[in-house]
Amino acid sequence: MLAPLSAAMLMLAGCNNSATPEDGAAADTTADAPMNIKIATESSYKPFSYTDADGKLIGYEIELVDALCAQMKAKCEVISQDWDGLIPGLNAQKFDAIIAGMSITPERKEVVEFTDPYFHTGIILIGKKGDDIRVDALKGQPIASQRSTVASQYLQDEHADADIKLYDTQDNAYLDLTSGRVRAMMSDKVTGIDWLKTDAGKDYEVKGQEISTDEDAWVSHFVKAIHWSLSSIKRWLN
Repeated sequence: MLAPLSAAMLMLAGCNNSATPEDGAAADTTADAPMNIKIATESSYKPFSYTDADGKLIGYEIELVDALCAQMKAKCEVISQDWDGLIPGLNAQKFDAIIAGMSITPERKEVVEFTDPYFHTGIILIGKKGDDIRVDALKGQPIASQRSTVASQYLQDEHADADIKLYDTQDNAYLDLTSGRVRAMMSDKVTGIDWLKTDAGKDYEVKGQEISTDEDAWVSHFVKAIHWSLSSIKRWLN
């Protein structure tokens, strides 16, 4: 799966770049030294990036980072960061790039630059098997979602009369769902379906049809090219 996706991942460009072409050219004079890149991810978002029993970061996007950095001959450090701190941390220059499947929205495009999307997804409502809860009848119902996601924004825009509960991670939202503190959860389709396959999710199911929005195109990561110009990065990839 990595090979066809790599092409969409390699064109890195940034917003408000502090590097200039001269900076990038100067960096090329040290071609023998590996490029150091700090990459942030959210580490509780299965199957994209999450931690195993030993606390090691694993998942599809972690493997993608490894493949890209190997191709660039770069030394990459992957940093775990809360979801709603990813964009602020990038703009504060705490790291150089983000890899965390993230929908392309007009608001986000104002402050970061995305790669081309590499897959599309939608939103689903997850509830307990046998419960008759429906997407069109959420008024007054306690509904969970991860904060600062397209799913939570959809709830706030389309179901403001629901009792919306927002969480810092998907895992914490799942915990409240299985404990009965919320009746259902609005989630990204890919992560939600993955959870339904686990022991914790075996008594739950998708309620109704997948919801599609104008903002359900996802990307792997975006970058603020502080240390390198686009041209210098492309030369590393060649």
